[in-house]
Amino acid sequence: MRNRVLLEVLGIRYTHSQAQVGAYVLILGEVNSIRRIRIIIGTSEAQSIALQLEEITPPRPLTHDLFCMFANEFNIHLKEVFINKFDDGMFFSELLFEDGSVEKIIDARTSDAIALALRVKCPIYTTEEIMRQVGEVFEEDLEQEEVIMEEENPTTLDELQKQLQEAIQNEDYELASAIRDEINRREEDNVNN
Repeated sequence: MRNRVLLEVLGIRYTHSQAQVGAYVLILGEVNSIRRIRIIIGTSEAQSIALQLEEITPPRPLTHDLFCMFANEFNIHLKEVFINKFDDGMFFSELLFEDGSVEKIIDARTSDAIALALRVKCPIYTTEEIMRQVGEVFEEDLEQEEVIMEEENPTTLDELQKQLQEAIQNEDYELASAIRDEINRREEDNVNN
């Protein structure tokens, strides 16, 4: 088998490219290395991944949550995600499932595979060949830029918590993610001061 490289999800960024309007960049990094790969993903997959990274639980399960609940009910476990191919600008992935006695490999879009891997906390791999082909070394600050909310910044964390709950109930997960970031930033500031 080809030399495999263990990856971790480092973050998601909105792409400002006119050729890919409404797309996001998923950034994966080689564990214990500074090599990275960037994968263009759609809005719904970015939202699903961002919610999991931010540990936000929607009031109703999203598609990836539902899939994981279904698999779990039937004792099927996702063991790993393998980004096995890069061709013509597109990444291809495989999901390795097992039910205790049988292992099965299923083809998947890479964005869906990552969303599932984050939920079940299974490893994500790629090949050394793919890392050599599209991997890059960059040391950008991957923290999200400060988000300016529509109304003036609320004066209390309680008000932010209320806004967060409202955004989740309204299924406005992008706003919920931004509010969660602001809450985390303020809590860190309080700890550091």
